[in-house]
Amino acid sequence: MFLAFGWLRAGVEKAIDGDWWTGGSLRVFLAEHRESSLPFAEWLTGGPMVNLAPATAFVVLVLELVIGLGLLTGRRLRPALHAAMTLNVVFIALGVVSPSAFYMVLQLTLLLGLGSRNGAARPRRAAIAITAACAVAAVALLPSIRTIHPAEVIHDPAIMLVTIAGLVGASHLLELVSAGQRAALDRAEGAV
Repeated sequence: MFLAFGWLRAGVEKAIDGDWWTGGSLRVFLAEHRESSLPFAEWLTGGPMVNLAPATAFVVLVLELVIGLGLLTGRRLRPALHAAMTLNVVFIALGVVSPSAFYMVLQLTLLLGLGSRNGAARPRRAAIAITAACAVAAVALLPSIRTIHPAEVIHDPAIMLVTIAGLVGASHLLELVSAGQRAALDRAEGAV
């Protein structure tokens, strides 16, 4: 409910902002965060997102409302959580670490809980691919880390994304190990 209302609040806040509809508020947001965005995201803040600000603003508004409704109703929960995590990754890359990192941890926890509740293991190849992609992303982001000072890391988008990639990768690696252990137990029980 907390996440649902957070996303709905963000969408409604944008819907009632006249400057959001024209792209003006998005342009201001991008200009304010240009210095804090990650190097690979800087080109977005000065080019495509600025030029397509009204369309981008509309897409963000609709996504936030759809995510909020999906989380609130529980319908299409996984796609809503994946869309929410994608938006949060974009926000973090653009330099908005808080509250995006907090939301990411909650959303990841919900996704992991949904997976374990259903007992449906991800196909082995998919889990390996996700683990590898997270490792590559984390390593690629390492040079962009600006600080490791404990009081400042919460403001560093690169270290937040490295941490999130590490959590996602580790969770899928644990899923692989757990699936292997279950398979070994099943084989042992079958042999008895």
